Amino acid sequence: YPRGLAVDSAGNIYVSNLIHGVVQKLAPDGSQVKVFSLPGFLPTPAGVALDAAGNVYVTDSQNEQIVKFSPSGTVLAVWS
Repeated sequence: YPRGLAVDSAGNIYVSNLIHGVVQKLAPDGSQVKVFSLPGFLPTPAGVALDAAGNVYVTDSQNEQIVKFSPSGTVLAVWS
């Protein structure tokens, strides 16, 4: 159940996966590069956005929060 989608300058695709509670980073060829998730679970990832530094922002509607990940997948901030 893909919900949100963003593409970075290198052509990598970021897709929020509602059923699995993660955001997947896919290479331009479709292979999976990285999975972004919160420790435990990111229940309902919806929107995905990227900033110029490559940080990934994900909206989580069930927890009513926004999560900021570094390009390597480290959680940098959570806003409720």
